Amino acid sequence: MTFKPQPKDKWKELPQAIPVTEYRENYLNKAGKKNKYGAKKQQYNGVKYDSNLEAKVAEDLDYQLKVGDLVEIKRQYKVPLMVNGVLICNWYCDFRVVDKHGQVKYVEAKGLELPVWKLKKKLFLALLQQIDPGAVLEVVK
Repeated sequence: MTFKPQPKDKWKELPQAIPVTEYRENYLNKAGKKNKYGAKKQQYNGVKYDSNLEAKVAEDLDYQLKVGDLVEIKRQYKVPLMVNGVLICNWYCDFRVVDKHGQVKYVEAKGLELPVWKLKKKLFLALLQQIDPGAVLEVVK
């Protein structure tokens, strides 16, 4: 038995082109992109957060800042993880905060701990005193 490919139908009509705005309104918005792990984006104080938990942590940190317990909050803080001068990877911590006593805290809101996160966490904790002496990591679940 041999395979005999069928010729392509060259006489079929091509689909009609539609304007980009119509495509965006009718097709893109209805698709609805969902998060791979079920997290729903949340907005707090005009900023979009990746999950409801992260937005709640941001609200709590914002309250502490208003009360005076915290001096500074940085969101999505990039931490390069380097070993012997070689960049292994970058870790984006949810929040880097400094309290009124000068203590630096890296705050991470975690709902689901994936293997990549666990590996980066171990590497970060091993390098923490080189990156930021005296700083601590706080994981909120």
